[in-house]
Amino acid sequence: MRYFLLNLAIIMSISIVLIILVCITSQRNKNRKTKHVVSYFFPVILALICLIWSVNLTVPRLRDITGVINDNYYTNTGKVEFVSVFKNYFIMDGVTYYMNPRRNDIEEGDIIRVRHTRYSRYTVQVIKMDQAE
Repeated sequence: MRYFLLNLAIIMSISIVLIILVCITSQRNKNRKTKHVVSYFFPVILALICLIWSVNLTVPRLRDITGVINDNYYTNTGKVEFVSVFKNYFIMDGVTYYMNPRRNDIEEGDIIRVRHTRYSRYTVQVIKMDQAE
């Protein structure tokens, strides 16, 4: 779970930096210190990036903290469709699961059972199933 907590800390740090940048750029607009016309749109663009980042990454991981603390995980079984180049996520039956790349020894086509968190789908345990099952 150290990888989950480290990942959460990094994602939270990026979210905080994005919020700070939105505040700084909007304050520059308010004080009329913006020199280029395009710069007026930076607060809106950064706010949209921050919103997308938060909805897709930050909020699901924050919601999973209670599940991680209480060891409350979900289990799914399926066939691996895709494994990323960095092996930090894979797609099983159309759903993306995230995991520690150092523990990833699965390949495309493997049938696996995954224990994962509810919202962010961070995998805690991956078990390869026998082809006979």
